[in-house]
Amino acid sequence: MKSLVDSSNRYLGFFGGALLGIFLLGVFPRRVKPLPTILGAVFSVAVVFWIDGRQSAETGYFLHPWMYSIVSCALTMLTSYAVSLLGPEMPRDKVRGYTLAEKVP
Repeated sequence: MKSLVDSSNRYLGFFGGALLGIFLLGVFPRRVKPLPTILGAVFSVAVVFWIDGRQSAETGYFLHPWMYSIVSCALTMLTSYAVSLLGPEMPRDKVRGYTLAEKVP
């Protein structure tokens, strides 16, 4: 029987990593737009669910469940930023004061 900590970390990793990725995308780059961010989060949760479904204790883990949040955060940030590069950059007046990118000279 698994412990409560193992189970909670596993399920928190599905959505907590995507939420952290959304937060970091809102703070640092100013190029990322809302729709690619949502699509990146949905994609990362789907990938982590797929990874979780493909592994078990009998077959072995190629990714420990405690790493789900790191993978989900990284996938959210990478896919959202990559999709946002396809379109134009956000206007400076729309993001001024909201991101740390505007504070750096």
